[in-house]
Amino acid sequence: RGGGYGCGQVQTLHCEAARHPVGTEEWLNHEDALTMLVRDLAVQLEDMAGQLDEQVRVQSARVHDLASQVSGLHRQRTDLADAVVRLSARCDAAARGAGELVDQRLKEAAVDAR
Repeated sequence: RGGGYGCGQVQTLHCEAARHPVGTEEWLNHEDALTMLVRDLAVQLEDMAGQLDEQVRVQSARVHDLASQVSGLHRQRTDLADAVVRLSARCDAAARGAGELVDQRLKEAAVDAR
């Protein structure tokens, strides 16, 4: 534990009070100890809440950053898919053009052979 009183100490105070009837002054000492314990625990809880808030802030920033990266990757994937479609169309057009050129050369060669 990070300093201060633990739950076992609260139980010990209760057990001691039950075993040994105490006078007013002694009971006030126990009451002061319990008050200090409660204050200490409240400070520890506030510290833990602050740490959790910071962790949530950091993790939220990471999630936002990752979401931005995913969005960027999705755009790149879309752009790449579009480029593949355009390249495929150009390849098809080039293949058709080459085929037409070969047909034309064959026809010319046939004419020349006559």
